[in-house]
Amino acid sequence: MKAKACLFFLFSLLLSSPLLGQTKRGHFLVSNRSSSNGLAEFDQNTSLLKTAAFQAQGVSINPLSGNVLVTVPGNPSTEIFELDENLNFLRVFANPGGNINILHLAHNPVANTVIATNHCGLYAGPSAWVFDSTGNQIATINVPTTTCTALGVAVRDDGRYLLGARLDTGIFEYGPTNNFLGILRNTQSLVSRITGLAIQKSTGNIYVSTEFQGIVVLDSGGTTVIKTITGNGLNGFHGLAFDENENLYVANTASNNILVFDPAGNLVSSFPSGGIEPFQIAFFPTGLVPPPTPQFVSPISVADLKKVGAGFFAPDSHLGQDYWADKGTSVRAISRATVAGFFPNVAGFGGWCPTSKDPNRSFVRPGPALWLRHQLSDGTFFHVLYGHMQPSQKILDILAGRLPRGTVITQGEMVGTLAPFIYCGTTSIPHLHLGIWLQDAIAPSPWGYGTKRSFTDPIAFLLNQKPAP
Repeated sequence: MKAKACLFFLFSLLLSSPLLGQTKRGHFLVSNRSSSNGLAEFDQNTSLLKTAAFQAQGVSINPLSGNVLVTVPGNPSTEIFELDENLNFLRVFANPGGNINILHLAHNPVANTVIATNHCGLYAGPSAWVFDSTGNQIATINVPTTTCTALGVAVRDDGRYLLGARLDTGIFEYGPTNNFLGILRNTQSLVSRITGLAIQKSTGNIYVSTEFQGIVVLDSGGTTVIKTITGNGLNGFHGLAFDENENLYVANTASNNILVFDPAGNLVSSFPSGGIEPFQIAFFPTGLVPPPTPQFVSPISVADLKKVGAGFFAPDSHLGQDYWADKGTSVRAISRATVAGFFPNVAGFGGWCPTSKDPNRSFVRPGPALWLRHQLSDGTFFHVLYGHMQPSQKILDILAGRLPRGTVITQGEMVGTLAPFIYCGTTSIPHLHLGIWLQDAIAPSPWGYGTKRSFTDPIAFLLNQKPAP
């Protein structure tokens, strides 16, 4: 009986625990970049709950964990701090170093990455950095404008994200693997001096805060102005965020307050930001998003894993899957990898002509092949042959020792470009030869056309296995 009473007491204690009973539904954070109370938390009734005692600029909440990231200006470098949901400091998440000024933050739950924009018009560094979930820098972004500063950042549901250029105005779109997709049409003529971005979930419409135009609402493609929201006529709009009912919250630096607009664009309320010069707003997720299931990506951006054109795989002769594309097409790592070797003169990898095709012109021409080491979700390592391609500069730097041999190649990162491949005379048929070996730690000879050993069907393997995250 005493044991049962003890268990009941412990269970009651857990139910009343603030960690289990407390809900963050409707709560949001406001960063105030000119105040020692730089991070303020509000509840769904806009009541100020608490502040964190450091100056803050960008803020974003991880929908996979609930932890908070905040940019804290330093001298000379801005750091990104990671906090728990109660705003307790956990660690320095990232510090790119140098004379930089990180502005806005956004989590990309599809790629499980963090995007951080930079005021590179006045400071050093790129337009934006991309970090993985542990804070390792995996990419830098430079928007193609004469002044590189990016202020707003917003992520679509499918993992594509938008960066807003502040002066040479335009909205630039990137894929989940940080590949440049292009400028949204007409945005350079429709908006000026962008200071923030948000995407309405139900419509995909893009809300753009500006220094002088108020808030411009564009369709999802950025082609048409749907409406303009000016509120009470004040300028100084910066960060934007939607609550779960699609009310729009706007950081107004001109009056040091937060403006709230209903879904129709009507100003319904305003309240003090909890500090001075509010900059970005982030809502706690209504429920944590489960982490995405890791999947392999196609080694060629113009084809998915199964659409391989005229490529073929023959288990007793052609040990690999061909992905046909134009010469110079980027080749991507199918998952995280390290470099195991590069071989510039593999027989047959520059071209060939079989005797059966043309007895008078048969030849075997040497060509390049890259050998990368990958890992499955269960910890098993395997090796992949990327044939008929020239390596990227990063691969060359690793091979030459200018970068450490164990430097990680991230999933989707460009590892090279397709090289010419000559077939019977002058016919050029550039393509990627992708081969997967489960146990061979060194490149098998004679590569993709000989002994099978631990070779496996590439397409079946990539579709049925999961890579390590």
